[in-house]
Order: sequence, then structure tokens, then C-alpha cells
Amino acid sequence: MTILDTYPHNKNMLKNILKKISWLGITNKSLYEDSKRIEFSNQIYLFLTFVSFFYAAVFFWIQSYYLMALALSTQLLYISALILNSFGRFKWASFLVIANAATAIYLASSITGKDVSGQVLFVFLFPLTNMLFSKKDKLLKRICLTFPLIAFVLLEVTNYTFFYQAPLSPPVIKALSISVFIMTSSILYFMFQFYIHIFQHVKNSLNQIVSIYPLTEREVEIILEVLKGKNNKDAGLSLFIEESTVKNHLKSIFKKLNVKSRTELMAKCMN
Repeated sequence: MTILDTYPHNKNMLKNILKKISWLGITNKSLYEDSKRIEFSNQIYLFLTFVSFFYAAVFFWIQSYYLMALALSTQLLYISALILNSFGRFKWASFLVIANAATAIYLASSITGKDVSGQVLFVFLFPLTNMLFSKKDKLLKRICLTFPLIAFVLLEVTNYTFFYQAPLSPPVIKALSISVFIMTSSILYFMFQFYIHIFQHVKNSLNQIVSIYPLTEREVEIILEVLKGKNNKDAGLSLFIEESTVKNHLKSIFKKLNVKSRTELMAKCMN
């Protein structure tokens, strides 16, 4: 039997391994949105682990051993985040990843200099922070949002200087700059796909609910506002109606869908 004969099997085995890693920490009790957030975080952590390994290999090749050590230590922390997720410590895994990424980008940008454009990587940390943390973790989210901001300001204030500067040739600087763009674009694409899946699931769920229950167009609009986490006042402002009108519509929605609270309504729509 040749290696070509075993390729499909190996391919399926790899897919199964990646799927198992992506589902670390997901339980039967997890709601769809929570499950997708956990799956997304695992995939991002795994992607960042591979990226760190790639950069470690590149830095080893150009004999920049400080940067190689930085990339390897960063990789270990991303693996630690995956382990934390497997134990259900999602918010601490997220905190570790954002703090680790901000620190690594700051150090790498200081060592390689401004021309490599490593500071561009800070861009994805802001939306990533919002996606990784749930609404219950507002304090941790706010703290994490300051990490890339402080790191970027430090880079500008210090003019991208550090106790050690890597002597990089122009071709290496250009290649690293291109890799920064590719990495940033890839992560932003993953984020976009996450919201596409969430939106499509909600849309399908609402279509199914509308086909079963006699909901009006206004009631569907209010359900969408509830799914965004808005209270009655904010929902009313978004839809240009009074808060009392939103309350009346919600009473009708609860009765039609046989639910007793906003939490039950969200669970019914998301599941």
C-alpha cells in the first residue's frame, strides 16, 4: 500500500483531530451562540499557535534567536489557552490570549522596527476581544481592550526601539511585512465568517418560528432587537416606537411562543 492509498484516511483523521480541538469545552448544555464562540476561540488559538511556530521557524532561519524564543514562548501560551478552554475557563483563556498577543506584537515590533508593520496586528485585537468575551465579562473585556492601545502608544512614544534590534535585510523586512498583512486579513476573515454563521442560524430559526407561530413583522423586529441584547428602551429607540409599545409587543410574543422571559425567548430562537 502506497502513501497515496492512505491519503483520504489520513485526511479524514486530520479533520477529526481539528474538529475535536475546535469543540474543546463545548457541552450539551451550551447554547448555539456560546458553542460557536467557543469553537471560534479554539480555532483562533490553534491558528495563532501555528502562526507562532511558522514565525519561530523563520526567525531560526534568519538566525534571530531572540525573536525565535519570543515566538516559541508565545506559542506555548496559546496552547495553554486551549487547555484552559477544555476545562471551561473561557474568560481566562481569552484574557491570556489578548494579553499574550498584545505583548508579543509589542516586543516583535520593537525588535524588528516600524518598517515590518507589525503594529498593524493590533487592529484585529479590538474586534477579537469583543468576540471572545461574553456580556457578563465587561470588566475583563475593558481591561483587555486597553492592552493593544497601551502597547501601540508605547511603540510610538519609544519610536519602535528596544534594548535589542534585529539586523534584518530589506528582503526579509518585505517578506515579514507581507506575512503581517496575510495574517491580519486571515483573522478578520475568520471573524466575518463567525458572524455570517450566527446570522444565518438566527435567520433560519426565525423563519422556522414565523412559519409555525402567527408573528407580525413588528414582533419579528422586536425579537431581533432582543437577540442583540437590547432592553425595552433601546429596542424602542432603534425601531422608533415607545418603550410601552415594546412591552406590549413582548407580552404578545411571549404568549404566542409560550415563553415566560427574554432568556427563554432567546433560547428558543437560538436553538
